[in-house]
Amino acid sequence: MKNALALVTLSALILLSGCSSEILGKITEDHSEDPDYSYRINGKQLSPVVYEFTPKSNPNYTCIMATSDYGMGLSCLPKPTKNVKKVN
Repeated sequence: MKNALALVTLSALILLSGCSSEILGKITEDHSEDPDYSYRINGKQLSPVVYEFTPKSNPNYTCIMATSDYGMGLSCLPKPTKNVKKVN
C-alpha cells in the first residue's frame, strides 16, 4: 500500500513539474513589464532594491515592492487625487 502511494505521488510530481515549468515560463514571458521606478537603498547591513509600479488591475493604485537577501515586502497605496508636483 505504501509503495503504491509513493508511486502515485512520484508520478503526480513528475507530471506536474513538467506542466508548471511550461505554464510559469509562459506567464513570465507574456506579462513581464518594466517598473515605473526602480532603485537601491544603500544601508549598513542590507541594501534592498525597491520597485514602484502601477498594477494593471487597478491603475488608481501604486505598489511598492522591496526585496533583499532576507525577504521581500509589498504595499499598495491609492494614488493622490490632487495634482502633486513630481520630484526629480
